[in-house]
Amino acid sequence: AIQAVSSTATYFDILLGVPPTFTIDTAQLRRNFLRLQQAVHPDSVSQLSAVERQLAESQSSWINHAYSTLKDPLQRAHYMLELRNAAVREDDNVVDPELLSEIMETREAIEAAGSEAEIAALREINDEEIKETVRMLEQAFGEEEMEEAQHLTRRLQYLKRVDQTIQEWELGPPIEEALEAQDTASSPLLVQDTVESPLLNRADIGPSSLNAGITWACLGSAAIVCLAPLQYGYHIAELNTPKKIITGCAPSVGSRLPQCLPMSDTMFSLATSLFAVGGLVGSLGAGWLAERFGRRGGLVYNNIVFVLGPLLMALAVSPAMLAVGRFVSGVGSGAAVVIAPLYLSEIAPVRLRGTLNLLNQLSIVVGILLTLTVGMVANRGSLWRVSVGGGLVLACAHLVLSALAVESPRFLWARGRRAEARTVLRHLRGVDDVDAEVATWGVSGGDAEQVADDMIADPESPNGTVKPVSSTELRADGTTVTVFNIFRLAQYRRQWLLVLLLQFGQQLSGINTVFYYSSTVLE
Repeated sequence: AIQAVSSTATYFDILLGVPPTFTIDTAQLRRNFLRLQQAVHPDSVSQLSAVERQLAESQSSWINHAYSTLKDPLQRAHYMLELRNAAVREDDNVVDPELLSEIMETREAIEAAGSEAEIAALREINDEEIKETVRMLEQAFGEEEMEEAQHLTRRLQYLKRVDQTIQEWELGPPIEEALEAQDTASSPLLVQDTVESPLLNRADIGPSSLNAGITWACLGSAAIVCLAPLQYGYHIAELNTPKKIITGCAPSVGSRLPQCLPMSDTMFSLATSLFAVGGLVGSLGAGWLAERFGRRGGLVYNNIVFVLGPLLMALAVSPAMLAVGRFVSGVGSGAAVVIAPLYLSEIAPVRLRGTLNLLNQLSIVVGILLTLTVGMVANRGSLWRVSVGGGLVLACAHLVLSALAVESPRFLWARGRRAEARTVLRHLRGVDDVDAEVATWGVSGGDAEQVADDMIADPESPNGTVKPVSSTELRADGTTVTVFNIFRLAQYRRQWLLVLLLQFGQQLSGINTVFYYSSTVLE
């Protein structure tokens, strides 16, 4: 049965089973956290009473807050000082002359930084200062030197703010204006104590990107990227209308490109269905492509396949060559329908992700309509080669127009290109204040442990929202849920059964027959 946490229990008692200590085993902390969260996860308590489920939800929030406190050295230091009635407020002014002098020097160094190399050097120095301060905190708490621990906590607090300021750094007027504004503030701290941004006050920035709609810049990038699923739709039905003229003439003699490619219905069906086989291959490789080259970059490289497939079909001299072209086009299509929705979700405003993703399905349908229309117009003689080669035009158009689309800001952020990610996000939203939206991403580039915390509930969130707990991160043994082991996990059985039923239903509806053979059926 679920029981309430004792009012006298500390975070250390519950998550580590030890008295309060600054030096902790972070790996053990994470393992215990996952185990406790698994015990109170909604799937684990779904059969309990409403009172126990509510208690489990409360415990989950408490455990999340305990974990986020203990895993961060600064928050851990604040918590330990609170337990000893020696709390340090985050808005306390700095009175130590040595630290004040260091603050002023750091401000001047950041203001004077004129390149990424200079700011990287400052970041490296600050990282070393953080490590040394944490080491000294361990010693101070170990020797019960509370005054020294208070001083070091203030110093670590300042260094963390410097780190955040460096991460937000961008060359140009924005940071200069922010620093000038900061000079007029009453506090001698490097930055204001706000949750939105270490440099700027939200009231001075303007509307938040969380409330932004779909701008022309966002819609333009989405439309360009949707040329990828449009090509998928085009290739689905490209053999539908011209089937008769591809297979129904006498073999030609002395021509480099025969007027038609006589073949049996079985061979034509094989050439048609190889598109789906290629789609499977492309979809399996799409994840690697999107992570290696980016969302937009992955789709740009995918156009190489989209160029090769139509070329093989348009220049086919045998049924086998036509079939290979279909397979290659299928590879590109499989990758396109995986990467394009991912891109649309990542550039869409938070409130309108579903709306913008409608463009993906709309593009597919428009592609089908386009290929059927071209097939009807080019339905004589050897013009079927124009029909099957039409995808080449779409691929070339996508290659050219991709230069006008932006890369996904979330991909840039995950790769540590934070300044570029913020610039792109401001361009997409049409507002300057993107801090709140960036905070919802959670992932810091290269920080593997932070990825596991992206979807953890945050009861201290300034806007009162709670992020959903990711089931992927709640395995008690710390393993990751993958496509290969999900079928063995009871807690996901209902979800994957629903997905399989939907997919079976789609296939058994006969829609693929309409895409591939409707012209033959209606004749």
